[in-house]
Amino acid sequence: MLEVVSLEMLDVVSLEVISHWLPVLQRIKYKVCLLVYKCLHQAAPTYLAELCSSVSGSASRGHLHSAVRGDLAVPRSRTARYGQRCFVVSRPTMWNSLPLTIRDPSLTLTQFCVCFIKIATTPR
Repeated sequence: MLEVVSLEMLDVVSLEVISHWLPVLQRIKYKVCLLVYKCLHQAAPTYLAELCSSVSGSASRGHLHSAVRGDLAVPRSRTARYGQRCFVVSRPTMWNSLPLTIRDPSLTLTQFCVCFIKIATTPR
């Protein structure tokens, strides 16, 4: 279905409609990563944006490769069963798993959505 539509010519509203065609797990990842994108670009509420801390922002971790790549800091969780599912842990984990081309800070919201949907719909 998505190959028929030219993704470059769509606006954000149309991309939200297309995201409903994604399988459930990819759609959840899309929504979480979209929220992280908005947090990093000051388009989300401040209480959510405060949860997005980069590895490079920490003085003790600034020399790591993850700091150069722009990864987000993943806090430790105390429980093995539910700790990985909470937003504070899953958000940076999903964001850090994206390719660097999608996490590029110079992308606009539409470009981010198009890149994510193209990668999500590409057969592996």
